[in-house]
Order: sequence, then structure tokens, then C-alpha cells
Amino acid sequence: CIQPLVENAIVHGLEPKKGNGKLSINIIETKRYMEISINDNGIGFETIPDIRQIASKNDGSHTHVGLKNLDKRLELLYGEESRLHILSTPNVCTSISFRIPIHTDIPEL
Repeated sequence: CIQPLVENAIVHGLEPKKGNGKLSINIIETKRYMEISINDNGIGFETIPDIRQIASKNDGSHTHVGLKNLDKRLELLYGEESRLHILSTPNVCTSISFRIPIHTDIPEL
């Protein structure tokens, strides 16, 4: 789940930026979940996409379909609470995060 978000941050956020870029991956663990966030200081989103409403296009334009697929995969595996959350201020920073629940009822082997 982390790899496509890091790749998107580099290709779509940092490569088009003039000057130095910064990317960080943060993981915070609580008793209930792990929250993973990928943050960069790239060009950001002018408008944050509604990833649930994204339709596939074959015209070569950037469609955010990878974000939609990851968002749906997280929801199917872990529920609504695990979906992607996007915060972005153009040319300042972008943060994309998601949560994975920690299950403590897994039997020991």
C-alpha cells in the first residue's frame, strides 16, 4: 500500500517541483490501529480528487485511478475507517494517509 503512494508523491508531486523536495513516511501505532502517512512538499493538488467518483479514462490524462484502486482495496480489506485521507495545499505540502486495524485476537502459532 505504501509503494504506490510514494511513487505518486515522487512522480506527480516532487519531480515537477522546482528546487529541493522532501518526502517522509510516518507510521504511528496505537492499540487499535497503525496510521501510515506519506508526506511531501511537492506541487500538491489544486483540487483534491473525490477518489470514489473517479472513472477510468483511456485518453492518456492523469486519472488518479491508482488512488481509487488502493482506496477500494483498503476499504474491502479493513473497512470504511481505513480509506485514504488526502490533505493538500498547492506548492506547500501533501499528505495521504490510511489506517490499518491491529487485531489482537490472532492466535499464537
